[in-house]
Amino acid sequence: MEAFISSLTARLSPASKVLQDTTTSEFKASLARWSDIDVRVPYAIVRPAGEQDIVSTVQEAVKAGIPFVPASGGHSPWSTVGQEGIVIDLSRYKGSSLHPETSEATVKGGTLMKELEVSLHPHKRFAAAGNGNTVGVIPYYLGGGISIYRPLIGFGSDNLIAAKLVNAKGELVDVSETENSNLLWALRGAGQFFGLVTEITIKTYPYSLLGNEEG
Repeated sequence: MEAFISSLTARLSPASKVLQDTTTSEFKASLARWSDIDVRVPYAIVRPAGEQDIVSTVQEAVKAGIPFVPASGGHSPWSTVGQEGIVIDLSRYKGSSLHPETSEATVKGGTLMKELEVSLHPHKRFAAAGNGNTVGVIPYYLGGGISIYRPLIGFGSDNLIAAKLVNAKGELVDVSETENSNLLWALRGAGQFFGLVTEITIKTYPYSLLGNEEG
């Protein structure tokens, strides 16, 4: 395992972190989730700072045969791994942007629900979003995504337009209706089984659809 950590650290950018000391506040905060049921402590927590860092982490883990789970928000009751593996904490790779020409939003791996909604507010737009502020946007969309907006705009997965993911070979793959379209359909509701998703593109809607301009 130490050889794997050494090889991985050499490939990561300086802004990324590899946490191994379980007694530090940073390790504990990264490991924390909404429920401590069946909680397990990984050998290390990797906090990639960019998309290429995520790709490098997956590639090194696959090459070394190290099991891993991604974390974004910490609301899953089963995304945990013990000393045999690592957690890939995406919280350092976050952010969202609205494309004015299409009104679609691109959301990075560690972005939380409230962060997405706050970023859309200046544009007077909203997306299929749950009311749990600290839920990860990407796992919410990959898992179906039910909210009070469903009667108006459908489930979160209905609003997933495109994605980027790292597959089992460690390859970064673009997914859309024109590229790897079968994989796009697979991601809509069962995306956690097909790779580590680094980014998604989703539909957004005007506040006027809710009956007012203030949201």
